[in-house]
Amino acid sequence: MIGYAVKTWRRIGVPALWFWTAAVFLFGSALLSMREIQQEKSQPCRLMVTSSNTLNLDSIAQIDGVQSCTAVYELSVILEVNGDSAVLTLYGVDSRFVEGTLTEGTLYPESSAMPYLVLNQAAVKALTGAAEEDETTAWTGVAVTLNGTAVAAICGIIEDSGETPMVYLSQTSAKALLVQLGLESGNTAWLELQNAGYSESVAEALIALGASAQAMDSTQAENWDAEQAVNHWRMAAGIIGTLAGVFLLSGRMQLDAVLHREEYTDRQSRGAINLLRVLVTAAFSGVLGLVVLWVVGLYAN
Repeated sequence: MIGYAVKTWRRIGVPALWFWTAAVFLFGSALLSMREIQQEKSQPCRLMVTSSNTLNLDSIAQIDGVQSCTAVYELSVILEVNGDSAVLTLYGVDSRFVEGTLTEGTLYPESSAMPYLVLNQAAVKALTGAAEEDETTAWTGVAVTLNGTAVAAICGIIEDSGETPMVYLSQTSAKALLVQLGLESGNTAWLELQNAGYSESVAEALIALGASAQAMDSTQAENWDAEQAVNHWRMAAGIIGTLAGVFLLSGRMQLDAVLHREEYTDRQSRGAINLLRVLVTAAFSGVLGLVVLWVVGLYAN
């Protein structure tokens, strides 16, 4: 019977096999992409919180999913160094929130007589106007001028994945510079969440506290949404391909029964056809199972 089944399969099943092979590829690529997105979402993420009123950091720290938070003092200044200048925003934050890998120097002290700055590579490029950072230039200890009056020094350079110029300094130095330069800073805080899955619930809790939140890296969320949309199309195309293979196989089985009627009167051939019918039923049931899992997964997300 198995021999007849193999013979009959080779005659009527190859076209359906091509559809199923394409479906397996589509399902596999979609599931791998979904797994990568889930792994990325399981990593800690950051939110920027703003409010028209004074932020209560103690209340914010108690929100479920918030790992840590820091007040942020922002200063938009003209930063000058070695004849080059650029308008950059300085962020006075807890040094634990400096994101990136130090490639030169150290992080700033929490309190010091002179403000110390940590720049990312995008800030260095904006300051010098160079397309790429000159690795031969030593920045540690270089003095800079802020708005032509205040003096600070660069203590470190970091490498991160962002394209936005970031200049960090201690909260103590930032508050002193605000007074010295006669500037004002908005009510802003940065939050470190346990993972991106808490973003929505934390944002809702912040609204109840009179604050609003947005992702520090909005492009990442947009990329996730775009990739998920592609995955939905992959899953849909895979299901269509699997169903097309099932219907094609079923139709070819009926046509084969007409073209090779004499073979279907044989007992062994009938057994082979029954085996093929079992395979078709199993494939169709598998597709239904995938559809159910897909729908459940969409609602779970």
